[in-house]
Amino acid sequence: MSWRRWRPALLKVHRWLGLTAGLLLMLNAFTGSLMLGARPLDRVLNAQLFEVRPAGQAVPLEAIRQALVADYGSKARFTLRPPREPGESILVYVSSDSWQGQAHYDPYSGRKLGAREEHEGFAN
Repeated sequence: MSWRRWRPALLKVHRWLGLTAGLLLMLNAFTGSLMLGARPLDRVLNAQLFEVRPAGQAVPLEAIRQALVADYGSKARFTLRPPREPGESILVYVSSDSWQGQAHYDPYSGRKLGAREEHEGFAN
């Protein structure tokens, strides 16, 4: 067998495989970049959930816990992420039989800023 006879066919297969793999790699890079920037973009688009105006002393976490029990019931499970900087809201991961998601509370007033289900929002 002569390679000269197979060369055009192999070259064509090689080019199409390369183009297909290149498109898949570009799609992978695009979605990876989107995932990398999704959380900061979500914070910008939903600033009313993540940012608060510092106002004196923070409310005790027990008051936030009581508000959570009033909103979601005593059987719900809560994971609190306190603010890391002044001006950040308290992020609470809520898991109950009927609802799962994130709730945001103002650490200075104790009021609920909003809530989103598990799959709501740009980053989720």
